[in-house]
Amino acid sequence: MHAILHTLRRIFGIRRIKGLVLAGCMMGVTASCAPIETELLIPARTTLSASPLYKAQQPWSGPLLGDGTARALPQVIGAVELTSTDPRVGGLSGLTIAPDGTATFISDRGYWLRLPLPGQQDRFPSTIPDWSIDFLHQEQGLPLSGSKELDAEEVTSTPNGGQIVSFERHHRLAYYPPLENGSPPLAGNAHLLPPPPGLQEAPYNGGIESLTVLPDGRLIALLEGDQGEDHTTGWLATPQGPWSDSVPPLVWSSFSLALDHDFVPTSLAVLGDAPETMTAIILERSFHLTSGFAARLTRVPLRDLLDATPKTPPIRREVIAWLTQDPVQDNWEGLTRDPRNPRTLWMVTDNNYLSLQRTMILTVDCSLCLIVSP
Repeated sequence: MHAILHTLRRIFGIRRIKGLVLAGCMMGVTASCAPIETELLIPARTTLSASPLYKAQQPWSGPLLGDGTARALPQVIGAVELTSTDPRVGGLSGLTIAPDGTATFISDRGYWLRLPLPGQQDRFPSTIPDWSIDFLHQEQGLPLSGSKELDAEEVTSTPNGGQIVSFERHHRLAYYPPLENGSPPLAGNAHLLPPPPGLQEAPYNGGIESLTVLPDGRLIALLEGDQGEDHTTGWLATPQGPWSDSVPPLVWSSFSLALDHDFVPTSLAVLGDAPETMTAIILERSFHLTSGFAARLTRVPLRDLLDATPKTPPIRREVIAWLTQDPVQDNWEGLTRDPRNPRTLWMVTDNNYLSLQRTMILTVDCSLCLIVSP
């Protein structure tokens, strides 16, 4: 076997790294994954490509399924499938977008991927230029290793240009401050946040999947929890100082989020700038062995999350769109707002590194999604 690998490297310029294969994994939504060490063969020249989503041999451009009215239905702007010759590309669980349109994705095998996003009136090129992928690092500067440490689920940006990543299995939040040399924050070392109370009691594969930082620096986190439960936990962290080269002291408060029909939160974004219109959009997912994945978008006034206390009844939301139809029925996990177009949302699927699933990116105009609070 080693002789075969050596020959492949000589002929095709392939190099070797260590990776993980998740054997017997129930589509990424249960804890029954048995990680085994393997070698990934990475071609010296790799590509990242985007192609339109098709339905009945025609490019698909929507619409999403709603409740029978257009009251708050997001309008599809674009939808593509990403493919790559690099085996590290996949398992994308969260994303955040910089003001210049550069997107940062994180994967549940401990990688981060950066690529430029097109403008609202533009399309993805078939071959994406200027993309990069690398390992996330721990506090000491070494790449993450071990199946319990790799499972990054969400990424969000802080007002100073840093980024925060949430992890499952070994539940934690890690802050990556901006780097003076201009490199991406995730190229640096992790700084662990003090965990919210109760995080370590979260289900092994049901940690924080929804995470967003507000313009004033406050952090909202939602626990995925267990499918089938009637509620899950959310937290609000109020920093006692600015985000800088280190994590400011945080004051955590908790609240409860209602769950129904086996849907659990997988990502969170906030729309609107004025207090009376600021709206939380929550991406939710369910999975059943017979019907597969289903996803939906819900909304709730941001004020409901910010004002909630542990004694507040579980917060309910309004469903505004369903992702349950061909060709977009899949494992939608990531959601974020585009700072270039504040009412535009970008979404991504986690293909769990499985050939039966796809890595899709969906862009929607959510101008009708805002809730005007009295």
